[in-house]
Amino acid sequence: MYNNDNKKISRKEQALQTRRKLFNAGIRLFGAGDIDDVRIKDICDEAGVSVGIFYHYFSSKEDLMMEAYRFFDEEIVSRARRKVYSSNLEALYFIIGYQCGNYDGLFDREADAQILEIMFHYEAGELLLWRHVLRIQLKLGGISVIESDRPMNVYIHELIKCALCSGELVIDRPAEEITETVLRISRGVMFDWAVRGGSYKAYEYALRDVKGYLET
Repeated sequence: MYNNDNKKISRKEQALQTRRKLFNAGIRLFGAGDIDDVRIKDICDEAGVSVGIFYHYFSSKEDLMMEAYRFFDEEIVSRARRKVYSSNLEALYFIIGYQCGNYDGLFDREADAQILEIMFHYEAGELLLWRHVLRIQLKLGGISVIESDRPMNVYIHELIKCALCSGELVIDRPAEEITETVLRISRGVMFDWAVRGGSYKAYEYALRDVKGYLET
């Protein structure tokens, strides 16, 4: 007997698989060099699909890149929420460090080797893909970075509110204002790091500057 529901499920799964193929292919190519040198056709050849199929799922290679950005943002926050901390400030400094490129302790070098390599060429110490993302953010106006419902921003705001309520933070400013200042500091460090070709450890400077603001 023909089951129309099974057909719908099969098509949905096939669509998800195709989108995932394009996503992974794009990330591999972006992480290996300059995004400007990657053509839509290159991504499609890598994924084994037609150019027409690409445009069914993504409007541009920048669109694909920003989906990667959102995916990794959610992945970092999800993993960070599962960790146990001694204080809200410890959790805050932890997530700021990871926001700025320090993935030790959040990802396992062996178990997560594939995602680290695909997303950031981590073993090469280059974080090329992250620099591409920052360039695209500037090109697109940086809207997704400053959205209040971005998982990273929501989590940081929650931690700051809790730190204020517990007395860990003693700053005569509302949580929203403190959150915005902390995010401006970390974003500023990351963009500076990107334009300088990733020549220093961004998370060390971001943590130093954030702590300087919160603890003085």
